[in-house]
Amino acid sequence: MCVIWPWPGNRWQRRNGSRRTPRRGVVALRGRGVPQRSRSALRARLRRAETRLDSSARELYRRALAVSPDLIDAATDLGVIEAQTGHLREAVDLWQGAFQRAPGRSSLGLNLVAAFCESRQFDQARAITLRVLEFNPDMATAKRALQSLNRTPPGCSE
Repeated sequence: MCVIWPWPGNRWQRRNGSRRTPRRGVVALRGRGVPQRSRSALRARLRRAETRLDSSARELYRRALAVSPDLIDAATDLGVIEAQTGHLREAVDLWQGAFQRAPGRSSLGLNLVAAFCESRQFDQARAITLRVLEFNPDMATAKRALQSLNRTPPGCSE
């Protein structure tokens, strides 16, 4: 196992196709020869840093949306952060507004489908899935979701 800790100013470069490797400012810790306590401490430190980054990102996205409420990517990303931190209602509100402005964004629709499935609102999930399939009729994930939602009893495949 390799844990990579990105430091501020870290730059990433691509080597050997799609493999991403750090250029500078990164500490890599391999599983062999590293005490378990050190690895656990590093994992805890990484989780704390991710929480701080999420808080900072949340604030920046909110500021961006306050200036320009039509930013679809900002609403989408803020919705993802809200959903990951357990604020599903706020995430759904952000995604619904963005999906109304950009119905061709299938990923937004699938985020809504997953959220509605999580809260067992199958009729709304089915309606969103049908809308996704209007704009992207060959999307396999949406087709599988619709099949699961049309079962008796309805369910969610993914």
